[in-house]
Amino acid sequence: MRTLFIIFAACFLLTGTALLTQGQAPQQPKFLVVKGLQEDANYVLQSKDPDEILKHEKQDDDDYQTGQAVQERAAKALQKIKQLYDSGTPETEEIEVVSGKMTLGQLSEKMLDVDRKTTYIVMIHKLQQGAMNAKLWVEDVGQKGKLSYEQIQVAADAGENLEKLVVEAQKLGFPNDYKMSFWGNTFTLPELKEMGHYVATAGGQLKKEIDAQHAAKDAPYLKLLTGDKLRVFKEEFAGQGGMWEALTSGGRALATPEAMNSAGVWYTWGNSRGIVDTWHVTGWRFQGDKLVGSYSRSGIGLKPSAAGFR
Repeated sequence: MRTLFIIFAACFLLTGTALLTQGQAPQQPKFLVVKGLQEDANYVLQSKDPDEILKHEKQDDDDYQTGQAVQERAAKALQKIKQLYDSGTPETEEIEVVSGKMTLGQLSEKMLDVDRKTTYIVMIHKLQQGAMNAKLWVEDVGQKGKLSYEQIQVAADAGENLEKLVVEAQKLGFPNDYKMSFWGNTFTLPELKEMGHYVATAGGQLKKEIDAQHAAKDAPYLKLLTGDKLRVFKEEFAGQGGMWEALTSGGRALATPEAMNSAGVWYTWGNSRGIVDTWHVTGWRFQGDKLVGSYSRSGIGLKPSAAGFR
C-alpha cells in the first residue's frame, strides 16, 4: 500500500510539473546568456568606433555596412542584458569582455550609446539612397506622357519613401538644418521632405489619371454584356486598369464592346520566361450569353501562333 502511495505521489508531482511548465518556453541557462553577451559585446568593442565614422564628411558603403553590422550586434547584446536583468542579475555584476571587466550597468550604457550612434549611421545611408531615388524623377514626373505607367508607379513610391525617411530621421534627432549632399547639390531635411512630397504627389496624380482612363475602358463592356459573359468579363478582364486584351478565333482582337458581345468564343493569353519560355492560352465558349465550355492550351515560346486560338 505504501509503495502504491509513493508511485501515486510521484506521478502526481510529475503531472503537476508538466502542467506548470506547459506553454512556457524553457529559460536559457545564465552562463549561456553571459557567453552570448560576451560574443556580441566583443564584436562591438573591436569594431570601428561609430564616433570616427560620424566624423567623416561623407559616409561610404563600407561605413554603412559596418554601422549596420555593429548596430545589429549591439541590439542583440542589449537583449541579453535585459534577460540577465529580468532573471535578477544585479547591474553591479562584472562581465569579462575584450577591453577588461565591465559591470552589467556599464556594458548596458556602452551598448546603448553604440546602438544609438550606429542607428544614426544607418539612417544617413537610407536617407541618402532615398533622396537620390526620388531626385531621379524630379524632372520628368510632372510631364504627362514622358513616363510609362510602371515608371510613374516607381517614381511615386520613391517620393513617398523619402517623405517617410525624413520623418524617421527627425524622430531619431536629426536637426532640420542637417545637410545632405550628392550630385553637386546640398539639401536640408525640410527640402528633402518637400522634394519627396512633390515626386509622390505628381507621380500619384499622373497615376490616378491613367487609372481613371483605364477604368473607363471597362464601363461600356459592363453596361452591354449580360449573363455568363458579364460574369466572366468581371472575373477575368475587368478591374485590371484596362490592361487587358480579349481575342477570338485565330487570335483576332475583340476591340469593342459590340465585338465582344457578339463573339461566340473569347481568349486571353500570357507567358512565362524561364529556362524554357512558355505561353498559355485560356478561352471560353458561349451560346448567346451562356457559358458552354472552356479552353486551355500551352506551348513553347513567348507568344502563341494563330493556331493557339481555336
